[in-house]
Amino acid sequence: MTQNTASNIGVILGHYQVPDLNKGQIEQIEKHTTQHTQLSIFLNVTPIMTSKNNPLDFDSRKEMLQSHFPNVTVHPIKVARTNKAWSQALDQQIEKLYPQQNVTLYDNGEGLGKHYKGKHKIEQSPSPLLANHIEYEFIPTADFRAGEIFALNNQYDKVFTTIDVAVTHKKKLLLARKPNEKLFRFIGGFSDPTDNNFETTARREVEEEANIKIKKVQYLASKKIDDWRYRNEQDKIITVFFAAQYKSGEIKAQDDIAELKWFSFSKLNKKIFVKEHRPLFKIFKQKVF
Repeated sequence: MTQNTASNIGVILGHYQVPDLNKGQIEQIEKHTTQHTQLSIFLNVTPIMTSKNNPLDFDSRKEMLQSHFPNVTVHPIKVARTNKAWSQALDQQIEKLYPQQNVTLYDNGEGLGKHYKGKHKIEQSPSPLLANHIEYEFIPTADFRAGEIFALNNQYDKVFTTIDVAVTHKKKLLLARKPNEKLFRFIGGFSDPTDNNFETTARREVEEEANIKIKKVQYLASKKIDDWRYRNEQDKIITVFFAAQYKSGEIKAQDDIAELKWFSFSKLNKKIFVKEHRPLFKIFKQKVF
């Protein structure tokens, strides 16, 4: 590592998505404050608010860092579409803060430095960094509860995507009944981030709940669902409704299903269905039979 002179500017790149700085992080920053007359920390800021990978916003992390190091300036650097664009934006911010000055960048050990493609020299921080650890356990304090409330209110209102499938075979429709319900519904469930597309979700849900395989999965419509669990919430459910044909297997109620039953098209009417699936039945009637 090159020896920094007293006039140099130090810039640390990091995420610092932790409840508080650990020993290694404190030692790391302390060492750089002795190496440079000025030290800044740039925090990566993502466009997704309050996610599992990025639970803390910029202001929370800035306050945490400056509570330990009040003389260190802390700045945001927004995630860009490409590493080149991100690096150019970082260089522009550094130039505005420290025009025509010698600047050394440090990767704090979280790997952010490997994305930097700018004009400044970047070095791995020499001080050992203890593993970052985001605390997940409940802490019985008012501050913890206030933090939970703040985090949830610092999110965009969400639409949860579900899939419902009208499985047919020889002019019959397969419907499912859940425990503690008397009426039936279309087979379906929530889409999963690991699903490649909604058609994959449809096949997976039918297999999980009915133990059968389907074919000719065809999109019918999308519809907001009046799910009782979300009636008093800002978040809502929109389902993607498919028709599909039975392919193979023996129907068997599983997962959260209590009963599966084939209904002849001639016997179908809206009173068979739970209230939230009656709009889907209307679509099924219009587009399938």
